[in-house]
Amino acid sequence: MNNLLRLLARRLVWLPIMVVGVSFLVFSIMWLSPIDPAYSALGETAAPDALEEYRIQHHLNEPFFVQYGLYLWGMLHGDLGTYGVGTGYRVSDVIAQALSPHLAADLPGFDHCRSYFLPPRSHRSALP
Repeated sequence: MNNLLRLLARRLVWLPIMVVGVSFLVFSIMWLSPIDPAYSALGETAAPDALEEYRIQHHLNEPFFVQYGLYLWGMLHGDLGTYGVGTGYRVSDVIAQALSPHLAADLPGFDHCRSYFLPPRSHRSALP
């Protein structure tokens, strides 16, 4: 049991380090992409003023580490950005909507699984 707790503690310590490392790697690869995010989001027919406004609004003119810090700050607060331009859909809402049918389908299975491992409620009070 002691080895299991040590393993669990080690994994919990490394979890945030791995999350930051993977997010840094993904952010770096996307930042190095030759495609301008403003041009990609607004399209070919966007006016130069609209492109510049988009870059300012989304902090694309900031240095790399400032952009990454803002990205991490938003991620820590549950702000994963918006889905599509002009839609106003938050990415976290889109993810929650996509996961809700799966979670609703899995919860009854979890309850059914739990019944194999735990005695009925009437017998639990007799357990030490």
